[in-house]
Amino acid sequence: MSNTGAGVGSPNLPRASLVDEVMGHHVVGGVATTVRITTADLSAQVAEAIAIDRTAPKVYATWAGSGALALAAQTPGAANLGAQIPDTDTGTHVDPVTGLTVANAGFYASAPKVGGGFGYQWIAPTGLAQKAAATALDAETAARIAGDADLSAEVADLDGRASVAEARLSSVEAANGSAFLRLSGAETRLLGVEAATAAAAAEISAARGGEASLDARADAVEARVAAVEAAAALWRAATAAASGLDERPGDAPWCFSADLAGAFDDKVPLDGALVRESADGLVVELQGEATVSPRRVWRLEPGRVFTVTAAVRRAVDPVDPAIDAVELGLVALTSAKALMPIAPVVLVRSENLFAIDGRVLLSATVAGEAGTDIDVVWPAGVVYAAVYVRTFGGTHRTQVETIRVEDTTMLALVAGAL
Repeated sequence: MSNTGAGVGSPNLPRASLVDEVMGHHVVGGVATTVRITTADLSAQVAEAIAIDRTAPKVYATWAGSGALALAAQTPGAANLGAQIPDTDTGTHVDPVTGLTVANAGFYASAPKVGGGFGYQWIAPTGLAQKAAATALDAETAARIAGDADLSAEVADLDGRASVAEARLSSVEAANGSAFLRLSGAETRLLGVEAATAAAAAEISAARGGEASLDARADAVEARVAAVEAAAALWRAATAAASGLDERPGDAPWCFSADLAGAFDDKVPLDGALVRESADGLVVELQGEATVSPRRVWRLEPGRVFTVTAAVRRAVDPVDPAIDAVELGLVALTSAKALMPIAPVVLVRSENLFAIDGRVLLSATVAGEAGTDIDVVWPAGVVYAAVYVRTFGGTHRTQVETIRVEDTTMLALVAGAL
């Protein structure tokens, strides 16, 4: 059936009443915000994110103003409508749902307002403001280190003065028989120098303790930034899956990667700079030797039949199509989602693809055992599989619109019974 067709600060906090639910209060750019942290099962957080917004968030340029680019000018007709304002809008506003002053930049979801109607409620930051706070703390730490260097210079100067005092004492002893009295005076002066040196050393120690405190604060900020970014990534992935965009790399590049091994979180998201507008909607455009693969993997269950399909289009013809081929395939993974020591399974390879062909579907049906209309039998011992589209050569530009894996077991059973 193979087919080739067409700056963070933490104020004093009240003691939490529950261990598994803590409200983190932060001040970002002078604006108080609240982030909910929970030890409950992560799947519950993903479900909550899906409940908040079952569509991909629409991006608005700003909060204030009028027109289609201002979120404040929009009136949602119902709950569960998502929106996003980028970090370029650095202002603040009063949340129409909660009444709190919040940052303009962030993710939004429509929610019922007190008194009736719906409004856009701020639900999460983008994470870039927390990174800026961490950078400011790094600068403060560097300043304290510079202060340590100045203190070290003072200690060196005091040590030099002590050496001069000792030299003068030796000279006095050689020239005068009453060395004892002069030695006593020199010792007194030397004790003063030593006391000053000890005071300087204590100040250095205190400065180093302050540096350690700053390091700890910076680590805490970086950890909070990482947590916010991880939550935002899960929210985006859940939104894409709920709306079906996780099959379209152009619409949800964060759900795709050039990596093949590992679980979802182990793979580096695809570079958004590869996204292009086209007649087929948003697509990812590959040049030269490149790979695009969904970050999720599929369990190849015994007795199941899967149909793997990719929609591609040549944007720029290659000099030699046989060299600049396009390949649809899968790689075998272990239960730990590591690569198995076997070659990738090539499902479809097109060596004669041109721009004039338009939108082309690469498709194959795979199963664990041979049968009617089964194009490829996957290797024995495979637990999971990652599918991919790979381009070769160097003179082409190829657009990838969709990569889809469908469980077609029932269709195969019906076809076999006819």
